[in-house]
Amino acid sequence: MILTLITIIFGCTLSFLSFQVQANTCNTYNHPQYGTGQCIDRNLCPNSLYLSGLCELQPSNIVCCFSVEPMKEEFRAIWIATVTNIDWPSSKTATPAEQQSELLNILNKVEELNMNAVIFQIRPASDAFYSSSLEPWSFYLTGTQGVAPSPFWDPLAFIINEAHKRNIEVHAWLNPYRARTGGATYELAPTNMAKRFPEYAYPYANNIWMDPGAAVVQQFTVNVTADIVSRYAVDGIHIDDYFYPYSDGTEFPDAATYAAYQAQGGKLNKADWRRLNVNNLIQSMYTTMHAIRPKVKFGVSPFGIWKSGTPAGITGLSSYDSLYADSRMWLEQGLVDYMAPQLYWAIDPPAQSYPVLLKWWIEQSTKGRHVYAGNAAYKMAQGAVQWQANEIVRQVNITRSMRDRLALENEKDINIKYATMVRSIDSQSRQHLFLCYVAHMRWTQRYGVMAVAIIVILAFIFVLHQKQLYEEQTRQTIESLQNRIDYVSRLNDEHLQELSVIKQQNIRLTRSVNSIKSCHRRFGTNNNINNNNNNNNSNSNSLSIINFNSTTGDETLNDNIIDSIKNVFHLPPSFNYLKHLNNKHDMLSPSFHRQTTNGKYLRQNISFVIGIPTVKRDKQSYLIETIKSLIDNLNNDDIEHLLIVIFIAEPFDIEYVRTTAHQIEKLYNKYIENGLIEIISPPIEFYPDFDQLALSGKERVKWRTKQNYDFTYLMMYSSIRGKYYIQLEDDVVTKPDYIHIIENFINLQKTQNWFMLEYSSLGNYN
Repeated sequence: MILTLITIIFGCTLSFLSFQVQANTCNTYNHPQYGTGQCIDRNLCPNSLYLSGLCELQPSNIVCCFSVEPMKEEFRAIWIATVTNIDWPSSKTATPAEQQSELLNILNKVEELNMNAVIFQIRPASDAFYSSSLEPWSFYLTGTQGVAPSPFWDPLAFIINEAHKRNIEVHAWLNPYRARTGGATYELAPTNMAKRFPEYAYPYANNIWMDPGAAVVQQFTVNVTADIVSRYAVDGIHIDDYFYPYSDGTEFPDAATYAAYQAQGGKLNKADWRRLNVNNLIQSMYTTMHAIRPKVKFGVSPFGIWKSGTPAGITGLSSYDSLYADSRMWLEQGLVDYMAPQLYWAIDPPAQSYPVLLKWWIEQSTKGRHVYAGNAAYKMAQGAVQWQANEIVRQVNITRSMRDRLALENEKDINIKYATMVRSIDSQSRQHLFLCYVAHMRWTQRYGVMAVAIIVILAFIFVLHQKQLYEEQTRQTIESLQNRIDYVSRLNDEHLQELSVIKQQNIRLTRSVNSIKSCHRRFGTNNNINNNNNNNNSNSNSLSIINFNSTTGDETLNDNIIDSIKNVFHLPPSFNYLKHLNNKHDMLSPSFHRQTTNGKYLRQNISFVIGIPTVKRDKQSYLIETIKSLIDNLNNDDIEHLLIVIFIAEPFDIEYVRTTAHQIEKLYNKYIENGLIEIISPPIEFYPDFDQLALSGKERVKWRTKQNYDFTYLMMYSSIRGKYYIQLEDDVVTKPDYIHIIENFINLQKTQNWFMLEYSSLGNYN
């Protein structure tokens, strides 16, 4: 019979050919040029070639569809699973040289197959396949959790460097909640999440699983993500289908966490509350990583069925109800850059039909986020349920037929072990992978391209005439060089940002030195300031404190500015335990300081300064709620007369300081920029060596002594900024108009120079 072939790419008809083929089923027909097709609805094959008459047992709208034109942009990746040494390394006792060789073999095979990305598991169980100060080295890398490889090497840095040489993207794969895998008995390192937060670590389903409802667990995972994105040139962050664990038939033991949520006024039922916890993690990871590097990609690979019965006719485990993963919402709201649902089912079974599920997932991407279908390539070598290679070929063709809708494809578990399998597919389908590049994501990359991407493990071929082939190879070479230039440019941008930070630090140091010199000139002091003062007046033992960080946008402080901000403060003689700071004014500048970037909003000589000291807590911190209460209960007229100083008293844990400050910035940045809020942390040098002090040795005595230093520093910093200083706990809840309540109280105390206002009175003083 005579058949007409219509080849369409991007909506444009390219050619019309005619030839004869014998009527047969589409699944067994192998096109001499385009390989194997599959029977699907004609409307699902708009940009591919299709043949009528090869799907005899199907309705007339069902045609045999082929992929005929390679896409210029596809996303082709493999998962490299490190948990229990599934894919790499082959042995946790292998030498670093052997492990590196294995990793290079995988990358070489990926390059040979013209694939363009790897999804590399770097955090399988609250551990690290990279150098981390937050989490321990992985048991599956060295045989002992927390022990670094010897000789030392960093697998993540290694694979990034080697992959980028081959124009291959690296997506760092994290498991957010698993602290130890099923059946494992190795000893956990002190920095494992289960050791950090033991009250939220539960043995479940033969694993150790962290409680997704614990805020500290969520924030720690976000901190790990931020650390990776900040220090490594990863192209993406990837998490898979493990949220709340797959059920073992018993209830997940988070009753206490849920009860605490209810005690704080939470109204959601437990299932909705669990989904909210996972949603919060997804949103925080997405927001945090893009605040650090806007172009890095965030992808999730959820279980392939969102909810049993959706779409109609689909049945199976419901990830919405069992894993509490509302993955459809993440796609609809654009909280991911790509979604890679695990579609590990064949085309034909109607209960979990591959094309039906893929079409449904694509339809949920209302914001144009990419959809990468996860294919079960491993089933081609899986015993009794072994698939024929033709099944995967057909799935790939179906995915490509939906490419105009941003359908993308992903093959699972293909690495060096499956090279023979890939060759088998190649011989059966008469196809070979053509070279292409990773799809751009216009919402992060700012490219005006309708990007389409497919992750594949098999080979495809597109036969071109010799001239066309030469032109295409030339174009690809140019594009490959351009990709490399773009990558180097990105690294250059990051290095320039680092250089800018260093320059700013240098400016601040220069500013401090100039300020010291200026103050010495102004006040007639010298290097022996406050030292050897033999006067008998009441201030003979006082310490002159100068705040060098209260500056405007100028590069240096001049004498007039120093006069205007009145930044000299004398402590009473009772504070003579600060003698170790005499003549060491450089030790007084905060080690961390976040205030308005606009000098005109810097607050001086105001009515009230509220200081809030806070420290790291084992349980939940209420600092954010305190700040919210202070701001919500302010009148607009009072805002201009107030300064709130958040004092993070953890000088020995700068990472915690930065994380807490970043959390405040995300919520209250506008109040920082208008000058209402400042965040500071003291320098380590401000504190003496507590072990050398004449203390009783009790930890509580040391803690109280440090607290005295904390309060002293906060008072020193705040006292030069306003008329009255008020210090609050970090778990205060205020009532409306609390500033006027304080003001009325102060007016009754005019005869006293120093007095203490009990913080618990703020809400009920009359």
